[in-house]
Amino acid sequence: MVLLDGDCSSTVECTTVARETRVQLPSFALIQSGVEKEGKMKIELRKFNIIDYFRFLGLTLNKNYFGEFSKSFFGYITQGVKNLFNKNKFYKFAILVNRRFAGSIALYKDKKDYDLGYFVLREFRGKGVATKATKKILDFAFKKLKLDRITATTNMNNKASQKILKKLKFKKIKENKKEKEFIWEKRR
Repeated sequence: MVLLDGDCSSTVECTTVARETRVQLPSFALIQSGVEKEGKMKIELRKFNIIDYFRFLGLTLNKNYFGEFSKSFFGYITQGVKNLFNKNKFYKFAILVNRRFAGSIALYKDKKDYDLGYFVLREFRGKGVATKATKKILDFAFKKLKLDRITATTNMNNKASQKILKKLKFKKIKENKKEKEFIWEKRR
């Protein structure tokens, strides 16, 4: 299960890297949007790397984000280790806004489906970054990976992520009152 943007069990990270070395990656490694009209934001998805995992680990210890991650610290470490050694079961990207690290977005294999998860740094929230990044990863999932269905899980209190999913035509398919979460799906 992956919870979305701002939930206590979300995944991803923190600070910017002043200089970034680009390496040759598979074709899915960089998904660009070009220049966006709102605030001239250029949003890219870059393959998540080991440095990004360490950045995110730093976020989990940052007092400004601690509340969002306090329940997910060990889950994050466990998921990160699994991801590093099981490359066929997930697609994880760093979200870059004008080349600055702004968060992460991923598709994780969960039994028969891929589950969407994302996290956006506070300074980039409310600016359409998560929506645009989600559009890009959905395009990647349906066109390149030829997936038929994507699922997502949100905390019942996370209205921002629910709004993003509704805007992108996800349908709420299940309510888990015990875990206080909604399950969503989008089909090709």
